[in-house]
Amino acid sequence: MSLRSTGTGTLPKKKSSFSTLPHTEKLIIMPRQVDPEKDILKNEIKILKEKIEELNLRVEEEIMNRQILENELQQPIEIPQYSRTIRRMHRDSQSNLIDDQSNIKEEVDQYEDVEFVEISLRDLIQLKQKHSALSVSLESANEQITILRQQIDQSADSLLEQKQKVSTASKTNEANNAQSNSQKKLEKKQQDEELIQIQQLNKKLEDMKKNSKETEIANKQLKEQVAKLEEGNKKLSELNLILQKKAQNTETEIEQKNKIIQKKDEEISELTKTLKSNKEESNKKIFHQQEIINS
Repeated sequence: MSLRSTGTGTLPKKKSSFSTLPHTEKLIIMPRQVDPEKDILKNEIKILKEKIEELNLRVEEEIMNRQILENELQQPIEIPQYSRTIRRMHRDSQSNLIDDQSNIKEEVDQYEDVEFVEISLRDLIQLKQKHSALSVSLESANEQITILRQQIDQSADSLLEQKQKVSTASKTNEANNAQSNSQKKLEKKQQDEELIQIQQLNKKLEDMKKNSKETEIANKQLKEQVAKLEEGNKKLSELNLILQKKAQNTETEIEQKNKIIQKKDEEISELTKTLKSNKEESNKKIFHQQEIINS
């Protein structure tokens, strides 16, 4: 019995890759890349192989049982040949085994050796039962063998499908590895650029450390200037307070002077009215006197 699928369905083991660095640098061992999908497929293929081996063992066992049953059925029935009727019963038991116990008793009643006939009859009945049981067992074994063959065919189809999946996954993995290598090169280039930038920054930092004394002096001068500015701001604030107070006092004086001026304006207005009235009366008197003189 052979499977329809061929091959083991396993992928070659991938060697671990090591990064090559100069002898002055520390050797870094890169871990093997784990592909979960590939591991799952490997486990499934392993389980299928175990199932197929188990099915093969069961098939071989059923075939051996079947051969044993066939050998037992082919063996002749050892019954003393005392009469033609007994021989006929023996042939009938081998061909169809459908004789009925009552019919057998009626056929052997004519013989004198009834005890021997009953013993032979019991042997025939037991043989018939054994033959029936063996026939049923053989049919069951045939059915199981058929089922096992179907399962083996299905397992072979599944194994072939798994092999195709593994092949597809292998191709995909190769494409991913190529893409990963390209990505690694790009990352290596970026790392080199970042390393150059870091070296430049370190150089700038060293230059800044060299000029740290000048920076400290400049910071000290800056602090002194800030202190002077704070003192100037403080004096300016005090001056603003003084000016605000003076401005308030000036506004008060201006209001008072405005009130005095307003009062004087009122007095001047009254005097103006009085002078005007007096002038009118004086004019009237002068006009009256002139009239008198003229008359």
